[in-house]
Amino acid sequence: MAKTKRERAAYNREWRARNKAHLKAYEAERNKQIPSERREQKRRWYLKHREERRVYNKAYHARTREQRHAYDKARYDERHAYRLAYFRKLKRDVLAAYGGKCACCKETTLEFLSIDHINGDGATHRKVEKCGGGSPFYLWLKRHKYPKDNFQALCFNCNFAKHRYGQCPHQRVIGGEVGG
Repeated sequence: MAKTKRERAAYNREWRARNKAHLKAYEAERNKQIPSERREQKRRWYLKHREERRVYNKAYHARTREQRHAYDKARYDERHAYRLAYFRKLKRDVLAAYGGKCACCKETTLEFLSIDHINGDGATHRKVEKCGGGSPFYLWLKRHKYPKDNFQALCFNCNFAKHRYGQCPHQRVIGGEVGG
């Protein structure tokens, strides 16, 4: 029995070359079947071999558990670093499309900025569009070509104040100065 992936592929190529006529007849017979008949035949086979498949799957998962965990652990850091870089770039691109600074206080530090729904309907919008918050929301904005009609960049402080108090303290002017 071939051990490596390359050896298995070579064996499979040789087997298919040796059994061309058999495979052609099998495919012709299979194509004669009506898809619903084929589905029914498959369903009957699965029902007949249910217990056998359950036992095999359980043994397979037990046998390969350590190997799968080692594989996942070895690639976790690499995948995490890639995803982190991707989503940081996504946030940078989205915020750049909306001016790259807070529309209220002109803050430009990327870590402080977020996207605000101008009309205050963020929860409704995220629910209707099923786009969530954070990165999934930024992906939604990117897919929809950064719509400008209801979105703006705000820093977290201005965004929270607008949500909580209806207006950012930067917008309140008392006697010509910004008041608190």
